[in-house]
Amino acid sequence: MKNLIILSIPLMFSGCYSNIDLDHYKNDKIENMVVLNSLMNPDSMITVIATHPYFFSDPHPKPSFESNLDIELYINGRYEQSLKFDSLNNFYYSDIFPQPGDSINIMTEFNGIRISAKDEIPKRVTIESFTARISGPYPIYWQDDYIIDYEINFTDPADEDNYYFLEFGEPYGLGGYLHEGEKVYDKEFVFQILASQIDESIPGWEPYSVKGLPFSDNGINGKNYTLHLSEIIQQAGKDYEKYIGLPREAKLYSISKDYYRFMISLIATDPEDDSIHGSLLGLGMVEPGRIYTNVAGGAGIVGSYIFDIATTNISK
Repeated sequence: MKNLIILSIPLMFSGCYSNIDLDHYKNDKIENMVVLNSLMNPDSMITVIATHPYFFSDPHPKPSFESNLDIELYINGRYEQSLKFDSLNNFYYSDIFPQPGDSINIMTEFNGIRISAKDEIPKRVTIESFTARISGPYPIYWQDDYIIDYEINFTDPADEDNYYFLEFGEPYGLGGYLHEGEKVYDKEFVFQILASQIDESIPGWEPYSVKGLPFSDNGINGKNYTLHLSEIIQQAGKDYEKYIGLPREAKLYSISKDYYRFMISLIATDPEDDSIHGSLLGLGMVEPGRIYTNVAGGAGIVGSYIFDIATTNISK
């Protein structure tokens, strides 16, 4: 019976056609909308990119930048300046470097619509210790696979909600013929909490990423905590000793709540995700979720971060 149902699905789909007038769904709201994107940190001047969205069926060979806005910058409730526009790089900028704890408010107007976004620069949380140890062999994928176990220790500030993004592994740009392995997140408590949160929109989602993942201090608030992660090196064999002494790096980003919510919404709408939901999304068989925005009167994200970095060498 199951085979009959599966075979009947393409037959059912192939017999259903309908003409849809996509232009019917276009409206002035999309054409008049402004998208503001800004990612602020204390090491850089405040910059803002302003663009216009496009209807998904319209050709869009390049972004539609908006260069005629008067963008006002407020820090801790005080007006500082109007941002200047860099026509070469198509962004607005100030000569101000925000500081941890600063409340940043960006305001502008387009076609009579007031647009604003607000965020607070997080404070740095330092990595107190970082280790990387290789062991094996283990029969994971092959008989001669090895594992690098990472421990990253930090203290979460108490009595406040904090949000993070973690990267770990080979330092960027190091290169070399010894390949980086598969990152393993799912045994770490904070990423199990992340999975349970995303599971509400993507059933069966498991924490995996090549570049890194966000997490919150839910369950570890105010604690001195050690993250436990690992990296699987397939078929290391006799080469495993060549990993000993190689550098490894950990970056712990403290990110704002709005930036965290934006990242979560991106994960929940990823058509490349290996879950059933991600597969159906890629096939266009489920409706995508809404990307989070903190821009009132428009769209986009105004977020912020600050990071700490630690390095170590792989040991036995």
